[in-house]
Amino acid sequence: MTSVRLRHLAKVGPRPALAHLNAEDAEVTFAPMDTLADGPGGLDTSQTRPVSEVSSGSYNFFADGDLLLAKVTPCFENGKKALAKGLVNGVGFATSEVHVIRPNTHRIDPRYLFYVLSSEDFRAAGMASMTGAGGLRRVAESAVLNYRPRISDLPTQKAISAFLDREIASIDQLIEKKATFIATLLERESGLVRRLLSGGKSQHTKQKAAAAPWLQSVPEDWDVVPLRYLVKISTGGRDTQDRTDGGQYPFYVRSMNVERIDSYSYDEEAVLTSGDGAGVGRVFHYVTGKFELHQRMYAFTKFKRLSGRYFFHFMKTFFHLQMTQWSAKSTVDSVRMPFLKSMLFAIPPWTEQEAILKEIDANLHRTSNLIETMDKSIQKLHELRAALITAAVSGQIDLATWRKRGATDRRLDEIREAMHA
Repeated sequence: MTSVRLRHLAKVGPRPALAHLNAEDAEVTFAPMDTLADGPGGLDTSQTRPVSEVSSGSYNFFADGDLLLAKVTPCFENGKKALAKGLVNGVGFATSEVHVIRPNTHRIDPRYLFYVLSSEDFRAAGMASMTGAGGLRRVAESAVLNYRPRISDLPTQKAISAFLDREIASIDQLIEKKATFIATLLERESGLVRRLLSGGKSQHTKQKAAAAPWLQSVPEDWDVVPLRYLVKISTGGRDTQDRTDGGQYPFYVRSMNVERIDSYSYDEEAVLTSGDGAGVGRVFHYVTGKFELHQRMYAFTKFKRLSGRYFFHFMKTFFHLQMTQWSAKSTVDSVRMPFLKSMLFAIPPWTEQEAILKEIDANLHRTSNLIETMDKSIQKLHELRAALITAAVSGQIDLATWRKRGATDRRLDEIREAMHA
């Protein structure tokens, strides 16, 4: 393998080539940032726009065979990239926050270049070259063109690409299986908690719960009570810009970040939820410490006939269901006091509350341990995927040796063994 600057193997920012389109309203692929996948990459080509709408804007032209590489933080660090193929009319326009790279196919295989751009070496070089401030740091075009990948002849490049295609597909299948298992665990946990908090499969129902179908199975000895009779509901009176620095006294803000303050309003157990914005539906159980309340946050305190923990689990489970029904919308973006006061709660006797919480805690503990194990495994697979790509494009894996049964390259053998652990 030899080291060559990328500028001798590809160019960045190809000029638009639209002569084959015979009408300005012809559709072309449209690629905003969210159409690029993280990790090894991929492109959602389902979005289209008329060529007249995008060709005169600030979008970047690309065509089948080009590579799209996110250049802005944190998308670059997350590995957003794609090898374009199957584009509508063979061309597309992408967000200006990507570099469009067109490989010289006489010197470098496009798929091989895709893996070069996925390697840890390129990622580290790109991050070191970033310029700008805060969340607007970008990888410059010159940094891409000056990167020196290791290349060999085209047949070897294609063999490495084919090898990585197979191995990465195997890793991705394992990641998907583990992610599916986590989703199944969470679904089962949610179902169990919901059944416990609504009385399970009791044959006795209460007419008071008619306004809330999910509470129609509550046993006869449970009460269904509007929230205003069970807790004190407060909202904050201060406003502030979101901050991310923590402090001894949290100040809860719209995005659930905190900032340090010198005064506080609460020093008691509370359940908190946001009144609007992205935080709606997120519920927090705040047990110890002092805090000030943001004006778009609600605090539930002074619990009557139920514990704070029981109230927290009920809110976490049924808040969105009741909010959606009350607002008659599928997307909830705000919460108002009249709705909160009228929310229905199913209240079992204290002894049953304690038994329900004990079962919930035991289930959450088991689920949490399993998910933690799966998360660690997925993270390890991501790391191994990156290590495998880097090793292959830097010449650390001998494909000729790998092909010989019983004489697998030691580094690859270690990676595969860890991958299937």
